[in-house]
Amino acid sequence: GLVDLGAGKDTLTLSDAGDIVSVANVETLIGGSQADTVTITTALSQASIDLAAGSDSLTLGNFSNTATVSNTESLLGGTGADAITLGTALTTGTTIDLGAGANTLTLGEFTNTGSVANVDTLIGSTGADTITFSDAVSAGSINLAAGADKLRRTVGPQPLKETVADARVNVDCLDVGIGENHWGRPASTATYRATERDEVALRGDLDSALLA
Repeated sequence: GLVDLGAGKDTLTLSDAGDIVSVANVETLIGGSQADTVTITTALSQASIDLAAGSDSLTLGNFSNTATVSNTESLLGGTGADAITLGTALTTGTTIDLGAGANTLTLGEFTNTGSVANVDTLIGSTGADTITFSDAVSAGSINLAAGADKLRRTVGPQPLKETVADARVNVDCLDVGIGENHWGRPASTATYRATERDEVALRGDLDSALLA
């Protein structure tokens, strides 16, 4: 069914029965103890969504949405530019695909390990983050911040330079593809040729790297 709370700063708490619901005009959404499936039909602005226990799914509307999202195992974006902050750790059991638009994902202050797709700007946490891009990144900003971070990709064996262009990266280790991989500052490029998939530790002076 559809729940539309209209004007005002509204809070909706779902039942413990495992709800399948479309939601409009809700600023705070709290899930129940079972698996909830929620579709947002209006734009989110500084919203707070915590779907709590269960294997939960959240689908955003085709707007420019800003929200903090917690305890959500599947997060699907729309066609707008979404800015999402995770309020709980990203795990290997989490699916995040923010869809079309110039999307930003900010990780929570945890040790995050998981896959993301259709994220143009990725901001890490102070923990040790291991992030896999499950799609090609043609241009974007990636800053995994503090911690012993790793950046990976799963789109075939092609080298990084074919999938990440003009991306500023703050990582400690790159999981590269076969072939000639480039990284370095704009003024100088370091090159590594991999004969098989490999992890390459960045030199200390390349904390902020430009992949070309």
